[in-house]
Amino acid sequence: MRLQLVYRLVSALSQNNFDHSSIVRAIGALLRRSLAHALLLKPI
Repeated sequence: MRLQLVYRLVSALSQNNFDHSSIVRAIGALLRRSLAHALLLKPI
């Protein structure tokens, strides 16, 4: 799943019409997803 997001980031970076906000949104989504996984996997 993480590899898929990295591929999406690389493909977005390699495009001519570089959209900075889409990169930031993708990174933010990855951070929120990894944070959610950490909260789910670790019992409080």
